[in-house]
Amino acid sequence: MLSKVDLVNADWLELVREEVREALTGSTLASAPIVPVSAHTGAGLAELLLTLDRLLDTLPARDQVRGVPRLAIDRSFTITGFGTVVTGTLRDSVLSVGQEVELLPPGLRVRIRGLQSHQRPIDQGKPGMRVAVNLAGVHHRDIRRGQVLTLPGALTPTTLLDARVRVVSDVAPIAHHAALDLFIGSSETPCRLTLLDTDELTARTEGWIQIRLTVPVVAAVGDRFILRTPSPSRTVAGGLVIDPHPPRHRRFRSEVIEVLTLRDQGSSEERLCQTMGRWPAPAVHREFSCCRYH
Repeated sequence: MLSKVDLVNADWLELVREEVREALTGSTLASAPIVPVSAHTGAGLAELLLTLDRLLDTLPARDQVRGVPRLAIDRSFTITGFGTVVTGTLRDSVLSVGQEVELLPPGLRVRIRGLQSHQRPIDQGKPGMRVAVNLAGVHHRDIRRGQVLTLPGALTPTTLLDARVRVVSDVAPIAHHAALDLFIGSSETPCRLTLLDTDELTARTEGWIQIRLTVPVVAAVGDRFILRTPSPSRTVAGGLVIDPHPPRHRRFRSEVIEVLTLRDQGSSEERLCQTMGRWPAPAVHREFSCCRYH
């Protein structure tokens, strides 16, 4: 979407459109439609809605319930007569009115008094919904952006993540022990990187890293994240969480890379056997053949 198009003429708009298309070349958005819109005049809004509808029709159906519910909180406030309200996008499973949930961190048990989606009361929030949750048992001043609502005891905050990362184009190499900001869920957290299989990561390359966080975050296998430089703030890489609760690794260990690769690319049976054996090395895991669990 190109906004504020009422402020420019047609020639300038076309130039900006081409610049955006060039900037997106090589990314997953390279073929995405570009819709000029003006919120002031309403120009383009109807086309934007139709474009979004067409894109939604092309998306594969998602599993409605998968694992435990997670609501990454992006706002908290109070409403007179109702109390504390938080908002976020619900993922993985459902939340229901009257349900007991846990606020992570710090691990505070609270209860859902009410739910809304797009200003309409609902009895149950489903994955993918934008949800406002009225909470009992906590003051909004004790809630901050980046915290997560989930089921009691289901998840544990972490300060260490194993991940596969890909560096964007046109950035300086990322060095071992680099200080960056991690964006995951709705949280922004300073971190340090341990490069596990190389001395530096250059533009458009991939690698295995361990992320060391200054404060705990809530993460799960398969969560996507962004890494940015603190100042000036610029996106340098994106990645996928492979293990949210790993041990500390030493660098350039082939057995560590082998386990991470298996956890990322292995079959369900291989990942199950590796998880049951857990760390340290795959050589140990091979002694426990998956055939024993058939």
